[in-house]
Amino acid sequence: LDIKATDVAFKILKSGGVYINTVPYGKHFVEAAHWRIYNAENLYRMILGFEIIHKEFFLSATAPGFAPGFGSVSQQEADNYEFPPPHVTVGLVLRKP
Repeated sequence: LDIKATDVAFKILKSGGVYINTVPYGKHFVEAAHWRIYNAENLYRMILGFEIIHKEFFLSATAPGFAPGFGSVSQQEADNYEFPPPHVTVGLVLRKP
């Protein structure tokens, strides 16, 4: 559904429209159809066509040692996280050209 939702957002947004999305991120993982962790390749395939305005990786609130304001990690660190937790989430602010 996440890929379909992003496709729908792209279709209905006018040029210059903004789309905000968050998805689990790390080493690629799929469990059934309802749980997916995106790696860089799959993430960029999902948002193809959008311009990235802002991208931030952060540990989820369920990650051990998480404290609000101290959860940001680099993409390089996020690339190494595997399922199970701690979860890394990528927050994206995207614009339709």
